[in-house]
Amino acid sequence: MSIIFVVLHYQNIEDTKNCISSIQSLQINKKQQIKIIIVDNKSPNYSGQELKNIYEKNKQIEVILLDKNYGFSYANNIGYQKAKKMNPNYIIMSNNDIIIEDSKFLLKLEEVFQKNSQVAVIGPDIQNRLSQHQNPLRKEILSLKKAYKLLFQQFVYKNLFIIPGINQLFCNWEEKRMEKWLSKYYEAERTLNFNEFFVPFGAFIIYTQNWIINEEVAFPSDTFMYLEEDFLGYYIKAKKHKILYSSQLIVRHLEGQSVQKSGKTKWRSMAFKSKHMYQALKKYIFFLKKERK
Repeated sequence: MSIIFVVLHYQNIEDTKNCISSIQSLQINKKQQIKIIIVDNKSPNYSGQELKNIYEKNKQIEVILLDKNYGFSYANNIGYQKAKKMNPNYIIMSNNDIIIEDSKFLLKLEEVFQKNSQVAVIGPDIQNRLSQHQNPLRKEILSLKKAYKLLFQQFVYKNLFIIPGINQLFCNWEEKRMEKWLSKYYEAERTLNFNEFFVPFGAFIIYTQNWIINEEVAFPSDTFMYLEEDFLGYYIKAKKHKILYSSQLIVRHLEGQSVQKSGKTKWRSMAFKSKHMYQALKKYIFFLKKERK
């Protein structure tokens, strides 16, 4: 039985090394084998090559150096397709800022799957630094009406961020608004009934053979960043795949260190996010309208 981790790397080598170390520390039974595929999304600080040099003699780890930054979905899918060719029992897609603190994680994963053998996608309890729960992301995908509303919002945001003097003031306002939004997000009820659908948080997703055998990609979207989970949620529903949330499986999400390491000022980081969110929303709206015809 093989388990392949696909870890997406960008810039922050310490996070990636810590993630890999936590994977290597996991207990496995005699039937389980672990392989790790690190996908470097063309890190401008050459940390991808540094990782390749560090792990070049480790047969358990492979580092893929991409020729450019392809964004979240496409880069992850490159790693997924490489893993799929090895016919594993599980492919686990992980951000590089994830730490698995439970040494029995993989043993518990096998127990969870044995009790739910029809499941294609498993979402663990993803907790941030403060032990707040991030998964499930939502119980329903983003609606077309909500997507249009957010599109207009991001159109206004991305233009405000380029106005000198206004951008910093707006950045401070947006930071406070996000703090309020996050407090509501973490206070939201996340208990699920058995077999209830949910939108999985994209930082850590487990695919079983029920998905691997039938699907060519991990994330069926072509956005550079953002809304990957909603595209995935729609696809899971459309293809009638079974998805399961397991509170027995817990991982720690350190959050956002790659962006911080890129050296962007706070308002530039927000402008970057707004720009790519706007582009993702346009693609998402086009996708939903096309699917409804």
